[in-house]
Amino acid sequence: MLTYDWDCTIWSLVDFRDPAGAMWCNHEGECWPQGMNFTEWLTGTLAGTLMVA
Repeated sequence: MLTYDWDCTIWSLVDFRDPAGAMWCNHEGECWPQGMNFTEWLTGTLAGTLMVA
């Protein structure tokens, strides 16, 4: 798993066990799917358009 710390106890995680690279979010021990894959997440992050949901 690769993680990204949003600096507010929120983490984005990519699950490489899934070939699509499903993204997950973790906040204070709760984990839920972000509804995007790693490619979509990285594109949004680099463009500055990705927001924590």
